Amino acid sequence: MTPVHQLYFIAIIPPPPLTAEIRLIQEDFSVRFLSKKALNVVPHITLLPPFRLRNEEIQRLHHWFETSRVDLDPFDLSLDGFAAFNNKKQPVVYLKPVVNDQLGQLHQQLFDAFHASFPGLLPIENLRPFTPHLTIAYRDLTKAMFDQAWGEYRSRNYQATFTVDRYHLLKHSGKQWDPIASVAI
Repeated sequence: MTPVHQLYFIAIIPPPPLTAEIRLIQEDFSVRFLSKKALNVVPHITLLPPFRLRNEEIQRLHHWFETSRVDLDPFDLSLDGFAAFNNKKQPVVYLKPVVNDQLGQLHQQLFDAFHASFPGLLPIENLRPFTPHLTIAYRDLTKAMFDQAWGEYRSRNYQATFTVDRYHLLKHSGKQWDPIASVAI
């Protein structure tokens, strides 16, 4: 039985060699710090957070996504080290993108276009500021394991650069997030 609502989000996915490298870090967290949830989605930087659509709106979403265009050229994005959201209940460890104007513009242009076509799905007043990050561990990372992992990873060096030349639509299958479409910049 198909659910009445489907979950989607829009993200940047690094190229396959970098994704594989990041996946190894996530697997280290899975094994040594017992945090497996990040393995349910390809490594990514969220541009528009998860939103629910009724089944009758899904075709319109696909059309919007396939025809959406941003006024940007492809750009380089660097990852520089690890950072964390030290939330008491659900801490997060992530790789830090070096924020640049193009990344902010990509987020804003997509948000504006999405909000114009699907008003109310991402209420402006409820959105947190755009804090780009590439999650390594979250949700099932306990505070004790976070403290242990963060003690090790906070000073660990990690640097990579890749070209952002597309963005992706991901859909939740009920068990994991799957990329289902992409659009070139």
